[in-house]
Amino acid sequence: MPARAVPLAFAVGAVFGALVTWFVVRAPGDVAPSDDAVAREAREARPAARDAEAPGLASRGRGRASGDAPLREAATRAGDVPEGRAVVDPDGGALGDELPVVEVLVRGAAGVPDDWKGTAYALPAGASGADAELGVAHVVVAAGVPARLRVPAVGRYDVGVTWPGAFVLVEGVRVDGGAPTRVDVALPPCAPITVIAEGEPGAADGAASGLRGGLRFVPRGDGPARSFPGRGERPWDVVEASLDSVPGRATSPPLPTNASYDVEGDVYHLIEMDFGGSKATMMMGAGDERFVPTPATVRGGGEVRLVREVLGAWDLTFRLEPTPWPAARLRARLRFTLPGRRGARDEDLDVDLAGGGLPASQQRCTPGLARVSWSGPGLVPGEATATVGGPGSTVETTIVLRHDPSAGDEGGLPLDLARVPAGAGSLLAVAWGGAGFLAEGGDPRASDGGPEVRQETPKPPRDLLGPGWRRAAGVWLVAGDFVSRPGPPPSAGDWRPEVERGGYIAVVPDPNPESGLGALAVRRADGLPLLSVGGSRPSGRPEPNPNEGAAPTAAFTVGVRPGTMLGPFPPGEVVLEARLGAVPLPPTTLVVRAGRVTTWTLRWRR
Repeated sequence: MPARAVPLAFAVGAVFGALVTWFVVRAPGDVAPSDDAVAREAREARPAARDAEAPGLASRGRGRASGDAPLREAATRAGDVPEGRAVVDPDGGALGDELPVVEVLVRGAAGVPDDWKGTAYALPAGASGADAELGVAHVVVAAGVPARLRVPAVGRYDVGVTWPGAFVLVEGVRVDGGAPTRVDVALPPCAPITVIAEGEPGAADGAASGLRGGLRFVPRGDGPARSFPGRGERPWDVVEASLDSVPGRATSPPLPTNASYDVEGDVYHLIEMDFGGSKATMMMGAGDERFVPTPATVRGGGEVRLVREVLGAWDLTFRLEPTPWPAARLRARLRFTLPGRRGARDEDLDVDLAGGGLPASQQRCTPGLARVSWSGPGLVPGEATATVGGPGSTVETTIVLRHDPSAGDEGGLPLDLARVPAGAGSLLAVAWGGAGFLAEGGDPRASDGGPEVRQETPKPPRDLLGPGWRRAAGVWLVAGDFVSRPGPPPSAGDWRPEVERGGYIAVVPDPNPESGLGALAVRRADGLPLLSVGGSRPSGRPEPNPNEGAAPTAAFTVGVRPGTMLGPFPPGEVVLEARLGAVPLPPTTLVVRAGRVTTWTLRWRR
């Protein structure tokens, strides 16, 4: 089991421990003029935020300090809001050249440090939260000091303040142009959580100088975790503390006394080593131990006791059917969901079968039901479970990995480029969705609006695309300024795409939004991936990055800025949806012409 990351307070001992685990854009033709006939904006449509949820909460002036601990706060000009809807007026806006302003004043409370700082943010009323600063209008705030939070348009907002492990949300604030809208946010009383580690000092192989502990206080709540939470949600960021000795005591930073936290703890061995007279110290995670907290959930200002416990073991061995395996290499992704561990964790198998047998895997966890699923090129997906016993026990499971004969070519898709004009330009094959692809990424909050997008650079005249392409939901091919129509991959035989000269859309934000408003991001209304030059990387978060040449990339959501080129698109109409931070804008229909560039003046100010 991989070692857990050691908190910053432990870094000194780990320094010597190397063993510790841790535009220039080529315009493809003339520029087509921008006019209302080309960019028809559906102003009559005032859609809710696509991802807004309906948590079933009352909508007048309610705030939360953390998931299960409501803090009611009367908001200036708060009013009734339809539940689960984003009601920022798309035709509203600022008066003159000034954007609407929310003046946020954070008031301290008992136990709140004098140097307290947090982040104030604004979400369309009823919308779900954001996972990055680029996804929301925001500003840094300090207790007792008014801060000006600028928002893109007039309308109703949920105004929040977040800091490590907690947040307060003031719902349904009406923000108008002209004078700033005043919102007072009262922080809840706070106090540290006291942690007492019990038991005898442990020993490790080598010269041990004791044990250390890494503690995490995880905000409780039933809703999804967000960096900038909305209604019915909870904070994503955990609060960490260090335990310098076992037995010993530690305290958390001050946390709201009306909020609850799960307490998690990892055991670390601090080991002194002698290298020819030079001493070094390193810290290694004890993968077979954990701290058991009593109680498991505690409020700010409470006390929790920790006792070391040996974890149970789940030993997995693997067998192949048929044997010998029809390919020279086995690649699989294992996804574990283990009791006592937050979220799923992935483990990859990549084995040269000519070089020996399959490795085993051991997972350590608390008692309960453990689950593993697997998929990969040429594999029949599957799942297995086991009930792990108490401390020190071991349960063994044999996983049978079966070949999928229908996958062929190790799950790849042969691409025949005979119908692509010679010298058309650089090639890019794009695929998305379907059972053949796994959603990847270490951040469980990250989502770019759809399943994973994959892209490869094929080699003419015929190439084999990677595992899972045959089972993708859709594929298309880009060859310079030429592009195929998107569609499903063939169920058998080669993929022989036909391409036609495409067109581009040049994005011109008017005006270019300042960073505090969040990022300006675009996606297709039909749910297909979006090709772009100089847009965001396909990470799910709209993060504009510099142009990196004329080669396009594909993503479901593209962060745009002046000069971003979208395309190439096949000729015809395309409907695009934009969002500034968390604020959705009306969809826009644009006409793409072969070999032309259509200018999209993206006016987000109304």
